[in-house]
Formats: sequence, structure tokens, C-alpha cells
Amino acid sequence: MTGRSRRMGPRNLAVGVLIALALSCGARAASLEAGGRERTYIIHRPVDLDGGKPAPLVIVLHGGFGTGAQAERSYNWDAEADRRGFVVVYPDGIRRAWDAGGTCCGRPNRDNVDDVAFLTKLIRTVSRSENIDFRRIYLTGMSNGAAMAYRYACEGSVPIAAIGPVSGSLAHACARPHAVSVMEIHGLDDRNIPFAGGHGERAATDVAWLGVDRTLAPFRKADDCGSADARRAGVVRTTT
Repeated sequence: MTGRSRRMGPRNLAVGVLIALALSCGARAASLEAGGRERTYIIHRPVDLDGGKPAPLVIVLHGGFGTGAQAERSYNWDAEADRRGFVVVYPDGIRRAWDAGGTCCGRPNRDNVDDVAFLTKLIRTVSRSENIDFRRIYLTGMSNGAAMAYRYACEGSVPIAAIGPVSGSLAHACARPHAVSVMEIHGLDDRNIPFAGGHGERAATDVAWLGVDRTLAPFRKADDCGSADARRAGVVRTTT
């Protein structure tokens, strides 16, 4: 919407009704300026969320070749937000990718897009329109989005409580990460971002991944973790 006021004719009235219906479902498209670019995102706010009470914020980062809208459709976070009472945001990477450091990934990496600065501005922008609890800000992401979640946990200026990367690891070393909780979900036979690190044989980009253990090591140190507890349940191995 612009700052100009116009008389609302029949067509504009219909558009206004459609917008009101979309907002009543709790989701809306939005944009902001970051690094000289217009950046877009979708925000979902449960319709019955108590605006007088600070709410958690979850940012969901799509994978390579994905979009915020695709992540919203695919990962079921809206329903979880409605059940548990939090705000969820789905940002769009430039050219469907994120600059997660190292040589990852695609056009954002080649053009040195500052996605850390974008996510920082996104958090601050959303917090001005929503009553966000700054003690409960979380990032999750798939693949390239998972790597971006790790990078933000290393370099982001807004403190976050935890990250939940799925099928991702760091593409560059993180010497001094913030003290955050981490839950990594990863297939041991992943051939795009190998669990043990290195180049994925089916990867779309040439990235030397650090691997999950090397990625988690600096976070374990920052969190002052003790010895790991490992257990198995069928094909699932859980290390805490």
C-alpha cells in the first residue's frame, strides 16, 4: 500500500475484501529494504494470539531453489504456530538461495549478499509490528537454509535462543559462535550435504562442507556442554 488516498471503486472494493480475508487467515506478505535490495517475506500470526503478551518468533529459511511460500506450504509451521501461540516468518533468499558463507551458495554468495544483515533487520522489523519475546527467537532451515541458520548463530547481532537446522552444516569455520541451543536433524546418507563433510556427490553447488561434528564442536564449547549421551532407536541415532 502507498501513502496516497484514492476513492475506492467497485474493483478496489473487491481487492480490499480479498486482502481482509487474507489477513483474517493470519498470514500476509511483506517487504523491507536491506543492502539496497527489496527483500520479501511472509508472516503468519495466529488469529487468536494475545497481542498484549510477548510471543515467540520462529524464522523458517527455505532450502536452495525454494521460496518462503514453498517453505510455508511444505513444512507445516503455520499449524504449529496456531497450536502453540507464536509468530512464524518465511523470508525469501535472493534467487532462491542464501549466502551461508564459504562458497555457499549460488548468486547471493557470488554477489556477497549480506543475508546476516537482512535477517537482523527482519527480526527488528517484525518486532516493531508484533509483540515479540526477544528471549524466544528461533531459526530453522532446510539444507542451504540450515547452513544460513548456523551462520546467523555465529555472526548475527540479535541474540537468538536456539536454531534447528535440517540437513545442513557450516560451509566455513565459526570460531566464536553465540551460546545458543542447537538441534540438528541430518540423514547419515545425505549426498547433498554429507554428514561427515566434504563435497556432496549430488550437490548443486561446489561447497566443501565442514560436516555435522565439526559444525557442532564450537557450539558445544560455547554452550559449555559435557560429554555427549548417544542412543539408538532403530535407524535413528540421537546424540545429546
